[in-house]
Amino acid sequence: MRKIIFVLMAVLMISKGFAFAETVHLKDGTTVEAKVLQKDSYYTILEINGRPMRYFNDQIVDIKEDAPAAAAPQAPIVKITSLSGISPTKLELITRFLQVNGTRASIDKRIEEAIANAPENEKARVKSVFVAEEMLNRIIPVYDQYYTEDEIRQLVEFYSSPTGQKSIEINTALVRDVVRATLSYFQEKLKQ
Repeated sequence: MRKIIFVLMAVLMISKGFAFAETVHLKDGTTVEAKVLQKDSYYTILEINGRPMRYFNDQIVDIKEDAPAAAAPQAPIVKITSLSGISPTKLELITRFLQVNGTRASIDKRIEEAIANAPENEKARVKSVFVAEEMLNRIIPVYDQYYTEDEIRQLVEFYSSPTGQKSIEINTALVRDVVRATLSYFQEKLKQ
């Protein structure tokens, strides 16, 4: 247990640091103020409104550095690097999709709620039982089974767009209202 705590503390200390405020121009015409958290040969991870967002590098026209800004300590972005039978490219796309469509944030939120609602003497046990990465290791193969790499890429592009983000925001209300409308229709028809 002490070894785990030491490793977690080391990771948190390494992940601290400075990020730079940037003006990011995207190919879709959008301009955002963000902090560049990470950049590699395929993706750039930006912090926008406190949320990490990954963009394919070919979605970005340019990034103009503003002044350095002290970054708040960031939770390390955990990256699942391999799952049996899934290509690294497809794995990265599915991971990105789960980030942009809100699934990852939802899992993290549910785990936090479970820990917060657990009795004090059970919090440590609940925390050790519910591990986001383990859940993702189970979820990712399901997406791999139903979507091709190109379809996942298209989903990532859609959910990264303003329309995709709106669909995420309104989905719960939309489903609720569609169910109400459908029930109302059947109730009216059954009365005839």
